[in-house]
Parts: sequence; structure tokens; C-alpha cells
Amino acid sequence: MELAPLVQLLWRLGIETITCCQDVGESIAPLARDLPHVASEAERLRGSAQVDFPIDAGLRFLTAVARAGPSDDFYVRMVHWLAPGAWEVSVRAEDLAVDGDDQPSEFDLGYMMLVRFPRTDLEEIFRRLEAFEKGGLYPPGPADWSTVQLVEDDA
Repeated sequence: MELAPLVQLLWRLGIETITCCQDVGESIAPLARDLPHVASEAERLRGSAQVDFPIDAGLRFLTAVARAGPSDDFYVRMVHWLAPGAWEVSVRAEDLAVDGDDQPSEFDLGYMMLVRFPRTDLEEIFRRLEAFEKGGLYPPGPADWSTVQLVEDDA
């Protein structure tokens, strides 16, 4: 039930969702009984929430969250794959011939964007989306990349 208020807010903002999961690792862990290789992925994803959007809606979600707050460490987690607690955003390529044994493979982008983030980010996501709804946008500014930048050696 942790995601219900977020999904309701997204709908109020006109941002369509497809599915959601408040703990992806917990959700897929039972699959490891029959698919042992899933166990390590379930453990990696424990504590991660996910919302799936049509691609255009997912882009609107990311834009709203980014524009309604500073370019701080939260923002860096959203946009940089090596940031501690980085978000995972993906759109899968799909083989249009997957169900046709007599068709040659032809890939295209799917219709769904998966946005996975630490559950601990839910409060800030909600706060930013509420600010976005009220027109509370932050002016563009430099991002704090300190969590992903290498320190230059002065030697």
C-alpha cells in the first residue's frame, strides 16, 4: 500500500501508470524455488520499488520529479547509473516476431518504461510531485556530482 498515494498523485497529474511494485525483490523471491538463478536478483532488488509507465508518461514522471527539486544527490541518483542507490530506468526492445514461428525477427522499442528506485526515495518523490503540481519548480542549476566523480590526484 506504500505506492497507492503515489499512483493516485500521478493519475491526478495526468501521468498514466501500467503496474507498480513496492518491493521488487520481495515480489520475485518466491520464483527462486523453481528458478534458483532468481535468488541473487531478488536479493539485489530487495528494498527497490518500481512503477511502470507508457514511455511518454515515464518521461513526464522523470521530468516532473527532476524539475521540482534541486540538482542534489537525489537528482544524481535519478540520472547517473553509478551513483549510490542509482535508479534503474529501462525500455526493453521487443521482437515483433516472438509469437510467430514463421516470421523473421524484427526488433522495436516496447511500449513500457520501467522506473525502479530505492523505497527510501518515495517520500522525496512524493514531495517533489506535490510541489510540481502546485507549480513549485526549481530553476536550473549545477548538479552535485560529488558522489560519482573521481577525486583528482594532486601529486
